[in-house]
Amino acid sequence: RRKKPSISFNGCSWMMVFHLGAATALVDRLGYEGVEHIRLCGASCGSLVAVALVARVDMGAFRAFVFDMLEVAQTRFFGPVGCMTGFVEGGLRRLLPAGSHKHAAGRLRV
Repeated sequence: RRKKPSISFNGCSWMMVFHLGAATALVDRLGYEGVEHIRLCGASCGSLVAVALVARVDMGAFRAFVFDMLEVAQTRFFGPVGCMTGFVEGGLRRLLPAGSHKHAAGRLRV
């Protein structure tokens, strides 16, 4: 039996835009059906990208969320410290389709 390939998105907020580009390229190249055959791993902001792929979140909507998050962080002296949890939770509630947890079973490592 052939093992599924894995892709891991690391936890560096500076790499978020790179991860977003890689995720968009995967969807463009393979479609969400093709991405279903890949195990996805993520740490910190990389886990957001992995979750978006597993849940089949529209990459355009996810991109808007990422850039909104960056814009909020730029306006604060300490960046996202103190506000990121609420911002991420709100974004996930808005972006994740109902029942998306079913797609994650056995495919997502955070």
